[in-house]
Amino acid sequence: MVESLLVVNAVLLLAMLGVYAARGLAARAARVEAEEAAKLVQGAAAEKSQTVVFYESSLAELRDIDSHRASHARRMRQVKAELEQRRSKHFVLTHQVGEPAKDKTAYLARLVVNHGSEATLSPLLAGLDHMAVVHAESEPAARRLLDFHFPPRAALLAVMPLRQGDADDV
Repeated sequence: MVESLLVVNAVLLLAMLGVYAARGLAARAARVEAEEAAKLVQGAAAEKSQTVVFYESSLAELRDIDSHRASHARRMRQVKAELEQRRSKHFVLTHQVGEPAKDKTAYLARLVVNHGSEATLSPLLAGLDHMAVVHAESEPAARRLLDFHFPPRAALLAVMPLRQGDADDV
């Protein structure tokens, strides 16, 4: 009978050790899962902070871009208003060809927009009158200079005839 009690005690002891071992394994597994979850949370927090930093820097860049765009828009409105004011005063853009000298005569030619050209002229400038003042020794020389500086592919074309004049006659 003592032997059977020893066997029963041994079996019970082994069963208790098994339960404690199982509890220890379960606790260790829970600890490992908790550590892995903590690492995932830390990684997510780091990614979130990087995203917030990127978002804030992007937002600052957008504010700068909007500020520059508003500044350029204001400047464009000012330029358009100034050109419109000058256009209303019959503003003429004068293109000087050649250098004035005592032995040269000033010839005047009206310039018009060449709509058939590949070269383009800003719509703001296309609406203004253009005049060329050509400083040359003779009328044929003035025509050659005009043909050179305003060829058929240019945005502006010289309208003949040339006439003698001065830049003040424009």
